[in-house]
Amino acid sequence: MSLSNCKRCGKLFDFQGHKVCQECLPKDTEDFAKIWEYLSKRPSAAVLELSRETGVEPAVINRFRREGRLVIDPKKGGDHFCAACGIPIHEGRFCSDCATQLRNEMLMANNELGSRAEVKMKGKVHTMDSIKKKRR
Repeated sequence: MSLSNCKRCGKLFDFQGHKVCQECLPKDTEDFAKIWEYLSKRPSAAVLELSRETGVEPAVINRFRREGRLVIDPKKGGDHFCAACGIPIHEGRFCSDCATQLRNEMLMANNELGSRAEVKMKGKVHTMDSIKKKRR
């Protein structure tokens, strides 16, 4: 069981692959369908235009962009910035340079932790069975 906060209402729920709770999921799906339909007619629409025409809040549209579910023309939707360096981007949370740097840092940290784990495992392991045998 993995608990998470709903990105829409903030309620605590059992995370099952969606970032929103089961009560908000139908509304989230409906909002995404409205946006998708409008973007199929007007692919160069900005966030504020999307919000005005579909009735979906700009915060929800920006969440879809951060999750990578929507790609909006960077010239039209210039209110979306890299979380690390602050340059304007059109999808996700990080620009490609920062994403690559972050990925490399995580791989290095993972390799470092992996080598530490190997060193720790060289010690003797005691189990309850072996401890009980010694007590007899």
